[in-house]
Amino acid sequence: MSAKVRPVRHVWRREGNSLSERWTVNSKFQAEQFCQYIMANCEAGKTYEIYQPNLTGQQLKAVHAYCDHVARDMNAGGHDMQHVLNGAKLSIPPTGKMLYHVMWKPIQHAMLQHSDLVKVGKYEVDEIYRVMARHVAENFDIDVRFGG
Repeated sequence: MSAKVRPVRHVWRREGNSLSERWTVNSKFQAEQFCQYIMANCEAGKTYEIYQPNLTGQQLKAVHAYCDHVARDMNAGGHDMQHVLNGAKLSIPPTGKMLYHVMWKPIQHAMLQHSDLVKVGKYEVDEIYRVMARHVAENFDIDVRFGG
């Protein structure tokens, strides 16, 4: 590899009898450098795999914190979770856990076909947030920032 084209994070690891390398690309410049590397080595018989990283621990906490905050704002605004149980309507105050299961997870599943939060991509969590935030803003006049 030439000195001009370097991976951002270059990790050698053994797979079977050969070494493999991993590149981490987080910017346009890094992507251009990686493309140059691929073109320079296109006939070397290498295989390239691109994957999207999963959520960070901080993002997992932020999802639950967001749901908790929305639940507090819904309670403060007098909103509840209307449920019908044996024909009687019950007024149930929202909780973060309830909102996560009743709103976040169905949106996540509809958009990504993932029922498990840890399978959501690092950048997909923002897409789910935007859908839920729009729904909460339009229906309950609640505006909560994600991760804030």
